[in-house]
Formats: sequence, structure tokens, C-alpha cells
Amino acid sequence: MKNKFEKWLMDFKRTHNGNDELGLVLLIISLALNLVSALVGIPIIMAVIQAGSLLCFGGSIFRFFSKNKSIRATENYKLTHIKDTISQYIKDQKFYLKESKTHKFYSCPDCGTVCRVPKGKGKIKIKCPNCGKSFVKKT
Repeated sequence: MKNKFEKWLMDFKRTHNGNDELGLVLLIISLALNLVSALVGIPIIMAVIQAGSLLCFGGSIFRFFSKNKSIRATENYKLTHIKDTISQYIKDQKFYLKESKTHKFYSCPDCGTVCRVPKGKGKIKIKCPNCGKSFVKKT
């Protein structure tokens, strides 16, 4: 039979939100603000930065002990969605930068789909792979 502590711990894990990605981000921001505060020599600015650090730390603790799992999951989902959007944008920009030596990119005037065409071909007729509309551009 399990002892009281193990039973309490299992019950705590079941009923509370615990640690998630947003809570970890808040903790990291809190630590970063503490480091910045230590580097700043002006007392008023240090106090403001410390207040921000305490708010982030408090938010992380609040999330950890929260019993409203559905709302905390929604907040965490929003963070991961923003993170994934930024990550995809960075990947796209790396791809465009790498391919810009040999190709040009145009947006379809109808649907906005990005079309990649080779450079140095003069005026060409581009057919959108998504909607099928044709448009002429110089490469």
C-alpha cells in the first residue's frame, strides 16, 4: 500500500496544472530580467525590472498550482501556436534567402500563393499551382 506522501503527490498531479511550456518561459523571462537588473546601475530602473521579474515568477507559480487545467491548456496552446508561427517564418526566410540566388518568388494575384520561378528567363507566363490563374512577370 502506498504511503501518504505518494498518495498526496499523485492526487496533486491529477488535480493541478503542474509545469508546462508557458510556465517555463515565464521562469526564463524572470531569470533574464534578474540578470538585466543586476547589470543596470540605476536604482529606479532596477526596481521596475525587479517588479517585472517578480510578476513573471508569480505567474509561473500561479500556473503551476492552478487547478483550472482547461484554461491553462488554452493559454499554453496559444504560446505554442505563436512559437510555431515564428519558427515557420524563420524557416521560410532561410529558404527564400538560399534560393534567391537562382530563383525569384512571386505571389499569385488571386490566391496569394508564392510561386518560385528560375531567374534570367526574361518575361515568362507563370501558372499558379494552387488556383490555376496565369500571370506574366519578368525574371
